[in-house]
Amino acid sequence: MYSWYFPKDMHYSMIGIRGRRHDWVSTVVWLDNPALEKPKILAVSTSTTNGEYDIVKDGPPSCGRWSSDPPFTVYINGTSPMLKYRTGGASAGTSLALTTERFGEFQDLVMWEQLTEEARGPLSEADFGEKAKVPFIDANFNSNLEAVPVNATHSSTFASHFPGG
Repeated sequence: MYSWYFPKDMHYSMIGIRGRRHDWVSTVVWLDNPALEKPKILAVSTSTTNGEYDIVKDGPPSCGRWSSDPPFTVYINGTSPMLKYRTGGASAGTSLALTTERFGEFQDLVMWEQLTEEARGPLSEADFGEKAKVPFIDANFNSNLEAVPVNATHSSTFASHFPGG
């Protein structure tokens, strides 16, 4: 799980909807075998405004009558999913989403175990409000993984690696 903290969320000044103090967004990258030097990314889950997760899986793209999603591999730059922070309109607020746009920068990964106790303690105890819970602390981590809708899209490869998938 990767997470980003925003001290102030975006707002919609034209329609009068205001942002809020404190926002956390996160993404879960599902791997076939994390013990491998170059594991395959099976799926990427991105947090939505309401605390749920959208998931995009490796497999046939979703197609409608007039359009088709791009193949899963287009969202991956080498071994990293490409993400963007976006506004989703008046009712959707802000969230993370996969993107095919190849701009931006790589960001350093800091593991929970790499944080000092002086950093972990306040993160575990902080109260950012009901809509801005720290996604990766012990109290929230498993429930966030369980919130991912693994049955949302058909993918036999994904289903064989995760219970309920």
